[in-house]
Amino acid sequence: MDLYLIFILYLVLHFALYFALVHGLAISFSERRVFAYHALPFAFWLIFSGATFWSQGVASLALTSAIICTHGIYTSVFLNLWSLSEGSYFMAVLRHFVARQGSLQASDFSELEKIGDGKKASRLDALVQLGVLRLVDNTYQLTGFGRRVSDVLAAIRWMGNHQHIG
Repeated sequence: MDLYLIFILYLVLHFALYFALVHGLAISFSERRVFAYHALPFAFWLIFSGATFWSQGVASLALTSAIICTHGIYTSVFLNLWSLSEGSYFMAVLRHFVARQGSLQASDFSELEKIGDGKKASRLDALVQLGVLRLVDNTYQLTGFGRRVSDVLAAIRWMGNHQHIG
């Protein structure tokens, strides 16, 4: 069987397992666990692809590139959809709007602001736990690791020639 077909079968099984765990067994995943659920297999496929490229040379470049790129697209789409389904701020606003039968009053905005503040606080706490930020005198600062992450993201932005907006 072709290696790429095996890889596609893996992706189908990866998604089916997640779906079975969440919907069949009602297991909930934290952000960190969902990320690990994707990052660890990605690391495996990256190492496997590297070993394949090393042993087979340039002839395997298209295959190994296709595996890595397909996994990256699958993971990006999965994580974005998961994030949206897990009660994003946008979904909270929509639920609030529907509960008010399509109209919002000025007093509703303070409740929505509290939801946004809670989301912001949880994101900042996650970045502190990951070691990207540290809290010093009520101010968030990048750690050494955070600076390296920032530099990598800036380099990616530079390579993509993305225009800075706002």
